[in-house]
Amino acid sequence: MDSKTLMLTLYYIETPYVAEYVIHFCGDMITLDFRVNVSMTLIKGFSVKGFKLDETKD
Repeated sequence: MDSKTLMLTLYYIETPYVAEYVIHFCGDMITLDFRVNVSMTLIKGFSVKGFKLDETKD
């Protein structure tokens, strides 16, 4: 981990679920990774990438 990465681990105390979110900032880009230890579907996680849009005033 570095100073541009935020890691959140959520423990759902009354269930077996542990979810992990990793958010990484790099310039105008952001990446969100999600993982869960138990899933009722085939998907155990995903990754999303985005970028900052330039704001223009009309």
